[in-house]
Amino acid sequence: SRMFDTRLPLVDSEGSAMGLLMNPSLAVQGDRIVMTARRHKLEVSWRNGWYNHSSALVEDQTWHSDILLGEAALDAEAWSRWPTTGEAPFQASMKPWYWLRTPQNQGWRHLCVPEEYVAK
Repeated sequence: SRMFDTRLPLVDSEGSAMGLLMNPSLAVQGDRIVMTARRHKLEVSWRNGWYNHSSALVEDQTWHSDILLGEAALDAEAWSRWPTTGEAPFQASMKPWYWLRTPQNQGWRHLCVPEEYVAK
């Protein structure tokens, strides 16, 4: 028995500048492979502010997270070779899914409470 880690050939349909894909999940459904992944991106900005009655440079860090979906045809022969070759038996273009809703039927945004950190 051997184990291996492999990168899946998942491509973000909006381009790599939108963030990194992570935590993919795969499911075989009939003759298709259905997949999901999360896209994360860190946005950093700076602004002038005040701290202890003195001017200060304030750094804001905002994490963006999206759910992406994709699918590909199932090649059963390539799929059966995958454990021994390590070569993924598919390629997929992942597209964002924006329909996740809160119990109040609002878009799933602003999930985190802003926190303030003061460097010492």
